[in-house]
Amino acid sequence: MPFHSQIPRLFPAPEPDNRFTGIQRQVLPEAPQSCSTGFTTTNNDCFCLLGQEGILRCHPDLAGSELRRGTLTAESQREQSAAGLTSLGADERLRLAELNAQYRARFGFPFVLAARFSDRAAVSRELARRLLCPSAQELRTALGEVKKIGSLRLADLLRADPAKL
Repeated sequence: MPFHSQIPRLFPAPEPDNRFTGIQRQVLPEAPQSCSTGFTTTNNDCFCLLGQEGILRCHPDLAGSELRRGTLTAESQREQSAAGLTSLGADERLRLAELNAQYRARFGFPFVLAARFSDRAAVSRELARRLLCPSAQELRTALGEVKKIGSLRLADLLRADPAKL
């Protein structure tokens, strides 16, 4: 039995606020299916269990198979659509797929970008640019994008200005 489970709880865990349930799933779409690290959507320590790169591995490829299959979360679908990724031509889709594959092979996780700040041309340019970055720098950049996505989605949920969160 883990040590922490032997310590009596002095305070009961707060009841979840249904407005905030799912923020992790919104930020980490398809995490239970994509990650084989024991992540569960009810585990408050998921970030610790997954590790930094594990968090990134839970993200779908931009304009990838999840988008084509319609299996993205509503939030990811909306963000990728706003960036024009749902209306790519065949050549653009192929180019992004090639860049995504190169990126994943180089860094071991998918390219993560707060898509609502971009258009389809900017996504391709940014992906190509970040492919040239050192690994440690790219890890920091990708994690920063996860934070942006989480902040923006929380702001949407609260109908708040993201800059004031």
